[in-house]
Amino acid sequence: NGGQWVNEAFPGLVRESYGADIYYFFNHRKYSQGAAYSFSKLQKRSAGSMIAGLTISHQNVGLDFAKLPAGMEVELPDDRTVYRFKYNDYCFLLGYGYNWVFKPNWLFNISVLPSIGYKHCFRDNIDGYDDIFSVNIKGKMGLVHNHKKFFYGMCLKLDGHWYKSSNYSFFNSVESMSLIVGYRFDIF
Repeated sequence: NGGQWVNEAFPGLVRESYGADIYYFFNHRKYSQGAAYSFSKLQKRSAGSMIAGLTISHQNVGLDFAKLPAGMEVELPDDRTVYRFKYNDYCFLLGYGYNWVFKPNWLFNISVLPSIGYKHCFRDNIDGYDDIFSVNIKGKMGLVHNHKKFFYGMCLKLDGHWYKSSNYSFFNSVESMSLIVGYRFDIF
């Protein structure tokens, strides 16, 4: 359509994504990921840490382009109208996180975690049953202000998955933004 944006509902998308991660922070005595994302600690000095871990995830993305509005099917690259990317990733993560305390009671965090590993594809995947190399990325950015027992935060997260075979290259991701206000209670 000449490079113009189209604002149409697309009922032909199916998206299922879930997973689990486990991390180890090499500089856990000085760096707290919880200070930026779970607000469980206070970080008073800037510090960073290498982060290593394991991630397991499941992706199931289906695209049925036969459900596109009339006239748009001429833009498809071939005669295929249904694409399915269905696989599990088993990966090793290695990245870095940094907490910058730029003013008293203010914290800015950025964490980037690329991962590599093994992608196990299911029989109804677009390329069929196959095992291929996996490359993915996770990223976080958070801004926190602590005022006495109150905390205010903003968090941006990205969980990106790249499917790359000899026939197809497809990147899908889940992005989120959270705004948080809370109060810390003294338990003891």
